[in-house]
Amino acid sequence: MRYFLAIFLILNLANSFEIKATNSPFLAQSGEKKEFCSFSAKKIANSYKTSHIVSTTSKEIKQYCSLGELATDSQEVDIVFKTIKAVDAKSQELIDANSAFYLVSSNLGLELAFKNEEDAKEFKAKFGGKIVGFDMAFDMAFDEFNKAQKLENIKKQKRLYPMGERIYKALCEKISPLEYKEINELKADIFKKCKDIDERKAQFVTIYLWEEGRLSAKQEQKIEVHDKDRCPVCGMFVYKYPRWAAKVYLKDDSYEVFDGVKDMMKFLHNPAKFGISVKNGEKFFTKALVSDYYTQHPLDAKEAFYVVGSDVLGPMGHELIPFKNEEDARAFKLDHKGTDIVKFSEISPMILCKLDGASCE
Repeated sequence: MRYFLAIFLILNLANSFEIKATNSPFLAQSGEKKEFCSFSAKKIANSYKTSHIVSTTSKEIKQYCSLGELATDSQEVDIVFKTIKAVDAKSQELIDANSAFYLVSSNLGLELAFKNEEDAKEFKAKFGGKIVGFDMAFDMAFDEFNKAQKLENIKKQKRLYPMGERIYKALCEKISPLEYKEINELKADIFKKCKDIDERKAQFVTIYLWEEGRLSAKQEQKIEVHDKDRCPVCGMFVYKYPRWAAKVYLKDDSYEVFDGVKDMMKFLHNPAKFGISVKNGEKFFTKALVSDYYTQHPLDAKEAFYVVGSDVLGPMGHELIPFKNEEDARAFKLDHKGTDIVKFSEISPMILCKLDGASCE
């Protein structure tokens, strides 16, 4: 009896606090995507009291539904930690997350930020938990969110993906998920390209297309790398770094894969060093592929545009960043302090040496 009473009290406590916005929410992103979270595409207003805002190194503004979403996405996105803002769970005002007081491990199962410690203590008295600083809250949110995601992934496979696929096929015109850089951009477009669709159905379709649809499309449009493939230059397993994958097909029908253009070019400039016998300067490879930095689609290495000297690091440090379009290369060079844009034939041993920070003569 006491057990059921305790459960009843916990549920009532949780129900006494809603994370929905009760005032007009501040939406930091621009365009039609601004209503939706950057990671999950859920409606920001429905999770406003736990939302966080951050700027990336490329000066994009992202808004997340929770600290857990932000912490998880930070593994893929280069965020500027000092720019993180949180919504005060009591006042709903924007506050500096780095100096906030966070209530964690409460009966609410949420990470709540407060500007004033007294407010955090007030919520702790009501909902339990403990008060910590941003760094600890960030780490705890990452762990808890990813534990929950494992269970959520099972539910997605059994229910959400099939439901999303059925709704998509019944209500929507054809949508190519790889055309969208952000999940919330896709969500905004779904309302345009699907008839008679509400928020719930749109979320099903969004998750299905973003996670299942993009995965299928990407598998067809990525450089193929196997688990046992190592870079012959540095020895690293390339499958761990799909964004940076490059591949050279040799004349004997074998291939070599690399965890970046820089190592690929070292191989091509000095094949003998890596056991490739070349006589009289004859061509020893039939094709070289690199991965477009934005789309990860395979590109003919000889056709790509490469940004040199940027502040974006690959698995082996400073890299040659490949793009299909010169316009993308120019924009990236400007945003990331690149020093030059070169073509395949212009990538000299001197450039490779300087990228490694060595003394080059």
